[in-house]
Amino acid sequence: MKLGKINLLLLALLVAAMAMIPCVSANALSATDSEKISELNAASLNQSNTQLPRLQYVQTQKKAIINGEFRMSDSTQSSQVAMRVAESAVPIVTNLPFGAIVEHSNNGVTTVFDSDGIQLFAVDDATAPLTNTVGGALPATFVFEVPDQSLIVDEGDITHVFFNNNRIVSIVGKSGGVHEFVSSSLQTYSPQTLSPQWIEYGETARISTVGQFSARWNVPKEPVLVSPYSPGISLDGSQSTVWNGLEDTNGTYLLQPVLEWYVRSKASDPYPTEANWSIASWWISPKENNGNGIHSTRRYGIPSTGELVESGDLIQGNLYHSGAIWSGAITDLTLGISSTLFLNSSQSSDLTYRNLQAYTVLEGWNTVALNPQSYNSSYLPGNTTFTNILINDIYGNSVIPASMPGYVNTANWSPTAYGLSVTNSSWPASISLNTGNN
Repeated sequence: MKLGKINLLLLALLVAAMAMIPCVSANALSATDSEKISELNAASLNQSNTQLPRLQYVQTQKKAIINGEFRMSDSTQSSQVAMRVAESAVPIVTNLPFGAIVEHSNNGVTTVFDSDGIQLFAVDDATAPLTNTVGGALPATFVFEVPDQSLIVDEGDITHVFFNNNRIVSIVGKSGGVHEFVSSSLQTYSPQTLSPQWIEYGETARISTVGQFSARWNVPKEPVLVSPYSPGISLDGSQSTVWNGLEDTNGTYLLQPVLEWYVRSKASDPYPTEANWSIASWWISPKENNGNGIHSTRRYGIPSTGELVESGDLIQGNLYHSGAIWSGAITDLTLGISSTLFLNSSQSSDLTYRNLQAYTVLEGWNTVALNPQSYNSSYLPGNTTFTNILINDIYGNSVIPASMPGYVNTANWSPTAYGLSVTNSSWPASISLNTGNN
């Protein structure tokens, strides 16, 4: 197995590169995220953290089942997982220990190993519940929740995730992977081949260099109605998302701070009697690398006070590049909570700061599981107006384009039934994604 390694020399030089990039005052990073970027740029991650052990397979082990997306958990021990698999006739596993290695094979099996390379369990991807991502539906074996402020180092066939400078998971992909056996109705999409889930959106022309893309919006009016999830299924509820994001020059990588409505990441959860808003940042890799979706910790509110993310709260989605690090942060400025992913962009396969396209998007549910023709605007959030829009180059100079054209995905979503339109006449001061839920 060919294993990627972080370019330590490049990382050692990043502190000097930081001096070339001035601070941005408008829509600036939180102090915590700013400090973390400086720390990540200055850090020389120990080479042993990215040298994976030889993987030891257990061919006779019974297959496990997962009932939701993988969650990296520092309280989960490898020994606990091994015991559950050994003692249960049908082991169910969702939480993974820090240091795990996850391998996607091109025969439709995902195998999980501990940090020493010893197999913990294997899952048939076809048995995993499907999960909505911006790239389309994926088996839950390809979707990962990682701690807030985790660093993703995407090297193509291997994606490492670090937290506090320690490797918490490595995702090993083989060419083809899930896309060789998942039916065409579940294929992933990039914005270049529009996902049916996209309802309406604004997009800029490609911008030669981008150092920051930030926007604010208020949490829109809640949908009046929800279509509940079926028991044991995590795909067929009337979920929707609002986000701003950046896409790379090939239309394959996407980094996005996301406001989510009625998300369901675990099929065994009782479907909620009340749907909720949540925030998280997402990183989507291309289908050639198995199309993994990685997102930061979902925040629903402040647990200690019981306050929830609610309609009217002021949200900021901020994508910021410094040195060789991208920060993707979403913040509820009303509650003072946030969720962030960091991305190492020094590899040529990653999202660099060159030739990027900016998006503002309203996205709906999976159109295969829930046909939009059977529903209407009562199932969508209300209007969303993006303001305080900032697009700067890496030196802090404004490169905001003269326009952000708006589009409605009429092939899948009826403008009449859903009251859809995009108002961009006030660009660059604002752009609105409108629905009939007024």
